Amino acid sequence: QASKPEEAEVLYNKFVEYLKQIMGQEKVKTGVFKAMMLVEIINDGPVTLLVESKGK
Repeated sequence: QASKPEEAEVLYNKFVEYLKQIMGQEKVKTGVFKAMMLVEIINDGPVTLLVESKGK
């Protein structure tokens, strides 16, 4: 029930812009929409959110 990629990308970009406004441009990092990414983090905060999706 996910949005079509074209619609999802618009929502993604709006969300990124919102985060940049409230957190500051320099704190928001993004990748390429729909690209596979391997991310390694060091958690330095009280909350970590993990978002997963089923692969095809």
